[in-house]
Amino acid sequence: MILEKRIMLLIPGGFLIGLGIGLALNNPAPGMFIGLGIGFIIIAVYSLIQGNASNKNNNIDH
Repeated sequence: MILEKRIMLLIPGGFLIGLGIGLALNNPAPGMFIGLGIGFIIIAVYSLIQGNASNKNNNIDH
């Protein structure tokens, strides 16, 4: 399954948001990893939702 280009921007976006929060709390490394992990989790959930939606659309057409 090919994901849209803009959803893939959640990975560096989450990374940078985590970095910013980590810098604000004087602990950037855990913030970066948490932001990166959240970006990957959101992409996985999005792909599952899109996959279920496309399966339902295919079943309706038949």
